[in-house]
Amino acid sequence: KTETKEINAASTVAMCTDTWTVYLNPDMVDTKSYIEVNMTASLVKSDTFAKRAVLNQEQVARAKEKIVIKSICESESGICQCDIELRKPSVRYSPAGYNSIVLDNVNQVVVKYEVANNGPDNAHLSILRMKLPPKVFFIRRTPVDDQSEKDVSPIACAEIEEDGVNYVECFLQDPLKPVGRDAATGEETNISKFGISLDTKSLTDTDPIQLDATVSVGSPSEEDEGKDGNNAQSLTLSVGRQANLDIRGTAATERNVLKQDPLLLQDDAFLRSIKLEVRHTVSVLIDEKESTITEESGITDIVVQVNWPLRTAEGKYLLYLSEVYVKDNQIKDNFKVDSPLIDPDCLFDYDSGSSCRKSPESAASTQEEEESAVQSDEDTPKQSAELNTNCANNDPGCVRFNVTINLLKSGSINMKDLAFEMRSIIWLPTITGLGDFNVTSTAEIVSVGQNLVIPPGSVASMKTQIAWETSKEKDILWIIVGSVIGGLVILAILIGILWRVGFFKRKVPPADGY
Repeated sequence: KTETKEINAASTVAMCTDTWTVYLNPDMVDTKSYIEVNMTASLVKSDTFAKRAVLNQEQVARAKEKIVIKSICESESGICQCDIELRKPSVRYSPAGYNSIVLDNVNQVVVKYEVANNGPDNAHLSILRMKLPPKVFFIRRTPVDDQSEKDVSPIACAEIEEDGVNYVECFLQDPLKPVGRDAATGEETNISKFGISLDTKSLTDTDPIQLDATVSVGSPSEEDEGKDGNNAQSLTLSVGRQANLDIRGTAATERNVLKQDPLLLQDDAFLRSIKLEVRHTVSVLIDEKESTITEESGITDIVVQVNWPLRTAEGKYLLYLSEVYVKDNQIKDNFKVDSPLIDPDCLFDYDSGSSCRKSPESAASTQEEEESAVQSDEDTPKQSAELNTNCANNDPGCVRFNVTINLLKSGSINMKDLAFEMRSIIWLPTITGLGDFNVTSTAEIVSVGQNLVIPPGSVASMKTQIAWETSKEKDILWIIVGSVIGGLVILAILIGILWRVGFFKRKVPPADGY
């Protein structure tokens, strides 16, 4: 670096140049090399010879002796002691909604890195280096979370090649100050956070890829040997092909209107009432227009997670799940469900060969529900909001169980889709005396076999409204009054018409009889 400063030789005031920052190459430090500082001087042109200052080599030599070189680290050794931590990275896939790389669908990922300096001194020349897998290319350094481009502008990244291997090398802001805390929010400060955008559209295999990253510091900073164990992170990204599946949900019972019938509460008669049934149907099918799976292979091990409004927030039964079964004439061996949540109190015996396990806790709560159900309407709060249960929001009382579909084949009439139904009974003792309410169940594809990736939005919801029948007494007085008035008006109109045509005028015969 070169800097020019004009001085007045006749002045007695000390004049110094600005401070220069010089970064040492590690080789220079290791070999104890020296920094050469050269100073030259010349005279400014003067109008008269008498005003010229006398400058000689002796004066220049004395000035050079006053040049001060010191480390930017304030410690006595001139070395900044730091502890660099590369925190666990995270990944965002594009388009959004995926959780892995999908060939021909997900072509870009953004890896978020956070580098922290745990102190005690500043860290200088901090560099993050990430090894690129084959067929993965660097796009750019990018903001993440709520950052703007200005927030990451101090960080410069580029793709480099060494010995046939490609790397992304990022120079972090300098210096990287020790981590602090914001006094107002309590959030961490001085964290070097940024994203590295990668292009994955050239990938052709479904083998996972690994991203290895390390952070190093340069002179005059250094880390103790015992503190460099948190400088590296490895991240494995799964790669697959998309399972073009579609899931649909239908509330076979969209609205169930109940009648007040005290007899249904006697001897659990409500359990045998078809009118108290609520049924939700789930269909899973292959999207044959988009499917790339051959008919021979198909899609195997499709796991659907059902979230069912079994209980209220207080733990009382709401929709008692009595059975989950395959609909119509579909192959029943292609379907598997096994959960203690289905008929937990063994009140239904659809399968005579099943070994049902009793739940004493459920039986005890049932007795309490029946006792509370016989309270008078004045003692029972008429609020239906406490019964509203939406499993899409993971409301209390919702329970999860898995349904596994063994195989779906594109082009097969019997195996290109499968529909199953949840049959339940409205637990009458719980809802008696309360108002109308809504229940919503959900079904979501959570996993498939063959290293296939589930497309976003593979979830369906089913909603049923449960209401009480109300009988309103009709006020017929206004009907009677209206009918009488209407009849009188019609009669008056008829009389007026007859009068106008002379119906009420009587013809008088002639006096002479002719």
